[in-house]
Amino acid sequence: MRNIAPDPRLVGDHDGTVAARLTAVPGVQRVPTPRASLFLLRDFLDAETCAALIALIEADRRPSTVSDANGDSAYRTSETCDLAAAHPVVHRVEQAIAELTGIDPAYGEPLQGQRY
Repeated sequence: MRNIAPDPRLVGDHDGTVAARLTAVPGVQRVPTPRASLFLLRDFLDAETCAALIALIEADRRPSTVSDANGDSAYRTSETCDLAAAHPVVHRVEQAIAELTGIDPAYGEPLQGQRY
């Protein structure tokens, strides 16, 4: 994981501060789409952390819910795992995201894992 100091003043990216921060990080790529601000950083997590996250997801996954059901019970086939923020691996990942983006984790949502 990278060691980039978080900036607790950043709450959103209304002025492009997070986007500017991300584009300054070596290896970060901006995905060219007008529909979202989307960035890619390969190898953001090491293999050991990824394996630990996968194990957590496999152990506690449940059928994903649909916010606006269409009446088709087979519509959603994915599974979701709400990852516990207190777990050391999850905490390290949240901190790594905070360090990369400069956004305090208090302004984010709990991490989830998806299985398709």
